[in-house]
Amino acid sequence: MSIVGEVGVIIGLITGTIEIVKSTKSLHSAYKDAKGLPKEFRSIAAKFPLVLEILRNAEKKAQTTKLDDEQTNEAEKNIRACHEKVEALNKTFKAVLPDADANRLERYKKAVAALGKGKRVEELMGEIMKHIELVTCDKLMGTATGDEIKKLEEAIQEMLDMPPSIPEDIGSITQHSSGSGNNIASRITNNNIGEGTYTNSNTGRGPQLNNNGPGNFRFNCKEAS
Repeated sequence: MSIVGEVGVIIGLITGTIEIVKSTKSLHSAYKDAKGLPKEFRSIAAKFPLVLEILRNAEKKAQTTKLDDEQTNEAEKNIRACHEKVEALNKTFKAVLPDADANRLERYKKAVAALGKGKRVEELMGEIMKHIELVTCDKLMGTATGDEIKKLEEAIQEMLDMPPSIPEDIGSITQHSSGSGNNIASRITNNNIGEGTYTNSNTGRGPQLNNNGPGNFRFNCKEAS
């Protein structure tokens, strides 16, 4: 492929990425005050202007950017990955924002589950900006200014520091015993390793073991009268 053709592929990917970001930004603007919208969506949407500014500059300057084969391959690989993650973010926004009658948080959980691990909105946005930084930095296309790279790095760190929009383990584990024997949870199969509450309920006559959350394990012996 000629140099012009290779650059053309990169420009096409950048242009396509810009259009998806614009669409996602517009979608959020229409529903930004929606009830039940996870606050992380607003934090992510606040980064769209920066992303668009840097991508548009890259799109304009790419025509005159000279890259060797290795740089071209690296730039194309990263902009493709960026494009894919922007598409995933767009799908998540589309799944969560419209349809006010349904629970937005539950729809968000389902959307993340469908996309797979590492696809929370803050993770996607952090990866998107990292790919953009790699493509536009001096080592590759060199289309971003020092100030833009600094803003990107600060925004990436903000995404890394953000608490998970969906905790790793948000559920609770409950074990019930209604017999007359002891109710003792197995150490192998009934460990509570998440942040949910572990409740061990015993309605029979035997003693009961309770572990409420990530704190100390407490033994409570309750005999039925």
